Amino acid sequence: MQHRHEIELTEEFTADLVRTLADYQALEARLYADLDERVCPTPQVPEQSMVRYSAGSTSDPRARVPNWNP
Repeated sequence: MQHRHEIELTEEFTADLVRTLADYQALEARLYADLDERVCPTPQVPEQSMVRYSAGSTSDPRARVPNWNP
């Protein structure tokens, strides 16, 4: 398994945290921020420059318009 498969995220979806659409969207934003910080690091070595899960890599879907992986 790779590092990204073993990370325990600080945010998770539970019914007691989500009562409205705004609650859901706020929780989703926190979850994606946690994912970006801990799973999608900026490439540090050339081997990561094409890895999808490296922020800013050539295969990072967030660099595409439209981003089909929001």
